[in-house]
Order: sequence, then structure tokens, then C-alpha cells
Amino acid sequence: FPVTIAVQIYMLWLQLFHYENWHSVIIDKDKQQSANIRNMIKKAINNYPLILKDFTYKALTDSNGIRHIEERGCEIVIGTSNEPDSVRSFNIMMCHMSEVGLWVSTKSKSGDDLAQAVYGAISNAPGTLIVMESTAKGVGNYFHSQYIAAQTGKSEFKPVFVAWFEIPMYSSRINNYEKFIATLSDYEWWLFEQGATLEGIKWYRDTKSG
Repeated sequence: FPVTIAVQIYMLWLQLFHYENWHSVIIDKDKQQSANIRNMIKKAINNYPLILKDFTYKALTDSNGIRHIEERGCEIVIGTSNEPDSVRSFNIMMCHMSEVGLWVSTKSKSGDDLAQAVYGAISNAPGTLIVMESTAKGVGNYFHSQYIAAQTGKSEFKPVFVAWFEIPMYSSRINNYEKFIATLSDYEWWLFEQGATLEGIKWYRDTKSG
């Protein structure tokens, strides 16, 4: 989750060093996925250099899963796309909506319902943040419509596209470059022209065949 990690580390940086009582929420399609993202915060705090500061990260008493950074008064809560009203009563300053393209819409709930709940809960003030991210998942869904709106200036969001080959971890070792280059397909040549490394293309080929 490279983009997901980047978002969480940025939000944590704001909470640890810039704003006190700065609560955040993480929303994914189910609570387990949301909890997995929140666990990144625990790992980051546990590995934070003590020379900067020692932070305490723990569950609140009777908190229904809310985590608390004691020294900063910051709370981190998780929600799901299946419960749009779950964030309405929580005083949040930052929201990370993950894998929005995979959220399931029904007659009774949709991504728009949850987004409106989030927009109403977060004030437009310095240090507030709303991030909506996802892997691509077709066209016409809520995430796709929001991305297009941002691209065309019809939204307050700023669009950011990160190609998979821009992420260093997506690469595989090549033993024989000459042989590998000789087997590149037209599409793989196109990827190379777009900026993908040969090691990245090797990862793509291995993943596709696997």
C-alpha cells in the first residue's frame, strides 16, 4: 500500500508535530481493511526515533476501537463504506478514504452518501485534510466520477495519478537483459516509453503470469 502508507504517515506527522486534539478517520470497504491501514500508525509510532519524542499509542477505554495518541490528544477512528452515518458524530479534522473504487453502492447507500457525511464533519480550516484514493476499477463508479470532476476543475479535490511503475517496490530482478529485451511485447515497449524500467516490466510480466 505505498500511496496508503504515504497518506497515513503525512496525517500522523500533522498529529504528532503540528496539531493537538486533531482527530482522524480511516474508511475502507470493511472494518478489517480499515484496521489494517490503522495498524500502519502503530508500526510507525513504535519505530519512531526516541531522540525526537516518545509517543504513547493505545486504545481508549470503552472506545469501540478508537485509538489515542495520549501526548497529543489525537484520536484515530475507523469506519466503513457500508455505514455512511458512522462518522457524523465524530469530531474529525482529517479523513482517509481508501479503495473508493471498490466500494459497493446500493439503493440505500452510496459513496456519495459517505462523502457528504465526511464533508459535513470536516471544517474548511488550515491543517484539515480529505484524501480519496483507489486503484482503478472500471468507469462510471463514484471514484471515477470524482476523479474526472477533479481533472476538469469541477471539484475541490486535486487529482493525482500514480502509475504502478513509479513505485520502486514493483520491480523484479533480471538475469539476462539482452534476452529479456528481445522478448518485449508491443505493450511492454509502450510501458518502457511511458517511463517504466525494465525491472518494473519484469515485475509486471511475473505478476501477470503468476
